[in-house]
Amino acid sequence: MNELQQSYQSKIEKCGYTVIHSSDLSPYAHAICNPVLQMVIFNDNIATTFDYVHEFEHIALDHHGRLTSFNGNDERNPNEQQANKVALNELATYHVKNDFPLNIETFINWYGVPNSLSQQSEAALKEALTSINP
Repeated sequence: MNELQQSYQSKIEKCGYTVIHSSDLSPYAHAICNPVLQMVIFNDNIATTFDYVHEFEHIALDHHGRLTSFNGNDERNPNEQQANKVALNELATYHVKNDFPLNIETFINWYGVPNSLSQQSEAALKEALTSINP
């Protein structure tokens, strides 16, 4: 676990959630957040920094349970869209403030952002760059 992941795990725990690490989850499940049990489980085999920030955002945004008209992990789910956007914005701000390379492939690879979010990642980087260096 890297320093940024540790930071977000600490934020999750400060919200009263228990964090569990497991290598027994499905290879398709990076992380699971259960607000009823106040628990987040990270798949030690594949969880990325993006996953840590994303799950924290579900908690910070007060997302409770699944939306009945969506599969809970469906990227059309408004809760997933919102958590993705806020997580990307936080990572982009961190990235720009640390003067890391402004290359979208680097950003996606360093933080483990899903490729399906590459356009949103690019927009988040541009927004962070503009707000930090107007």
